Amino acid sequence: LTGRRDGSSRFGPGKQFANFWATGVAWIFSSENFFKENLKFLSFGKIRGSYGITGNDLIGNYNYLDLYGQTNYPYQNQPSLFPVNLFNSDYSWEEIKKLDIALELGFLQNRILITTDWFKNKSSNQIINYSLPSQTGFNYVLKNFPGVVENSGFEFSLNTENIKGKTITWTTSFNITIENNKLLKFPGLETSSYADTYIIGKPLNASIGPEYLGVDPVTGVYQYLDKNKNPTFNPSTEDNVYFGTTDPKFYGGIQNNFSYKNFQLSILFEFRKQMGIDPVFGNLNIAGMQMNQPAEVLNRWQQPGDIAKYEQYTQTFSPAAISSFYIFNSSAKLTDASFCRLKNLSLSYSFPTKWIEKMKMKKCRLYIKGQNLFVITKYNGAYP
Repeated sequence: LTGRRDGSSRFGPGKQFANFWATGVAWIFSSENFFKENLKFLSFGKIRGSYGITGNDLIGNYNYLDLYGQTNYPYQNQPSLFPVNLFNSDYSWEEIKKLDIALELGFLQNRILITTDWFKNKSSNQIINYSLPSQTGFNYVLKNFPGVVENSGFEFSLNTENIKGKTITWTTSFNITIENNKLLKFPGLETSSYADTYIIGKPLNASIGPEYLGVDPVTGVYQYLDKNKNPTFNPSTEDNVYFGTTDPKFYGGIQNNFSYKNFQLSILFEFRKQMGIDPVFGNLNIAGMQMNQPAEVLNRWQQPGDIAKYEQYTQTFSPAAISSFYIFNSSAKLTDASFCRLKNLSLSYSFPTKWIEKMKMKKCRLYIKGQNLFVITKYNGAYP
């Protein structure tokens, strides 16, 4: 059981201090006689859990004060000041409640170690830039907001000693994390300026926009689904839907370490299951603008009946021009960006002691190392 009282000068007078606490318990059940006698293959077993509250003060300094900036262009050679921050000393610590439960197991004299961990974190009393009407002279003011964000997930790790000999060893480490982020509470979301940005029960990094239907083979124009389930080239905000997030569904890695006499080899692969931004649909690189175009845009509609991925090109303010401005926020912008990457590869040789002692040295090692050597992915952009 722990308790702490934290203070931060980033908050105003009377709001600088806050109390936080945590409690945890663990039981090494493999030390009990019952498990020693009946589960002899189990060399280590531990269950643990914890719950606590911690604080967040990751904001700028002096933001609760009236702040002024210096103008870039002096008047009559005299510099002047202008207000850049509105006084507000009422906001205080953001709170994060953390719950964690884990099981640790060891087999075959701990040559196989497994850890499974479930966690749930809730962040409340959010410190946000609260939007203000422009007539106040400021775009926003810092304040605590009664929104609640939840991050929960599952972590799994496996460590094994596959070969343990006098001249050769081989160990493997594997881990994977499945994580979920969602907005639990946002009072007045529907009537706020964030109504088109956040959805209760969905990730903060939500993608919201019209549902993309493809290119109409008759007209050569991008089509979207409106709220009445009809195709349209000019959707409104009422037609917007949630269609995904670029947050990874899961991610992890696997590392193998080999050694033979004085040689050592280490290989680390990283993998991730995720959606990413389409290199064409998700970027503002409309044909005709002064920027390079990917070769994919050659697969465009040119005449009635064409089944193409991209709409017709036009020089006029036509339906094609109108529909193209919605493509960047539509469901077309997300594409599969999952990958498996060889993140690290290292090969080394340690010179024998009897060799290097003759050169008055204690240690000498020769190695070659590579990073990000190749990526396996279906993503058609520069990098996933």
